[in-house]
Amino acid sequence: MKIYRKLSTIIVLLCVQAMFSVNATELQQLADQAFKSGDYQKANSLYRRALREDKGNAEILLGIAKSEEVNGNIKQAKKFAKKAIKKDSQLVDAYLVLGRMFGRQEKWQKARHVYQAATVIDPQNELAALGLGEALGRLGEQNKASSEFERFKTLKAQKKNEQKD
Repeated sequence: MKIYRKLSTIIVLLCVQAMFSVNATELQQLADQAFKSGDYQKANSLYRRALREDKGNAEILLGIAKSEEVNGNIKQAKKFAKKAIKKDSQLVDAYLVLGRMFGRQEKWQKARHVYQAATVIDPQNELAALGLGEALGRLGEQNKASSEFERFKTLKAQKKNEQKD
């Protein structure tokens, strides 16, 4: 009889846990909301919980990278941006985070390389053009930098016009 009582208690506990558990997608959505509202610490915590549920999710890794960036944790932001890129080599936003972190460390050659990769993936990304322009300027390549800044302005104007339509 005691065995049945213990077994039924375990079953009840498992059912209660299942009722209150949140999956990775739900945690990611909560984290995204926290990030958008400016609660970056909470977002980071929720992204990390989501990552425990879905270890290979590049978008969750990117969320951690972005929240670490906003919190000023360059090393962690770089680490998670690199992991996101490793999981999804087409995730342009991860390249942008990584490029900005290299820029903060004044590693302009590395920033240039990362921003160039982002522009290959998405030639229409104005932030990649802006970052590449800054990196080129810091490396003393003024003509190339000017060209990228012009491309940035053109892309930004195009995006603005598309939003009006």
